[in-house]
Amino acid sequence: MNRQIVSFFLCLIVILSGCQDRPKTNSTQHDQLDVDLTRLSTSQSINQTYSNEAKENLKSNNDLTSIKAVNTEKDLLITFEVDHHKRFQLEKIRKDIEKKMKKKFSDLDVFVSTDQKIILELDEIEKDIQKNTISKKELNKKIEDLISLAKEET
Repeated sequence: MNRQIVSFFLCLIVILSGCQDRPKTNSTQHDQLDVDLTRLSTSQSINQTYSNEAKENLKSNNDLTSIKAVNTEKDLLITFEVDHHKRFQLEKIRKDIEKKMKKKFSDLDVFVSTDQKIILELDEIEKDIQKNTISKKELNKKIEDLISLAKEET
């Protein structure tokens, strides 16, 4: 009888200790989430000041987990990924960001996309710019191709 009582209390303790609440994350921890953000050089022949400025503006948006942006003299292409829990709100977030960026960069043609293929392609272009292995002409061509692809998919 004593063994059953001891076993019962031992099981009860194990069950109750497993059901404790996890500590809640506070807003300061949420603000410290890393956003995948690559700063591009502005001193090379391909000036990326606008894309860096766009990334800095979007960095404060807690819904975003990755931001990629590249600009030419007339176009600004921005892609981003959102937190998994925000996937259902993706289109609304994209439209809000597009509206905000078009207002901020009114002298450029701004295109915002969340398509994975465009995100991957833009990541490669950012790497080429960092390595200085792409010319202005190649950059313009690649960005035009990506923008036309983004327009097709919308």
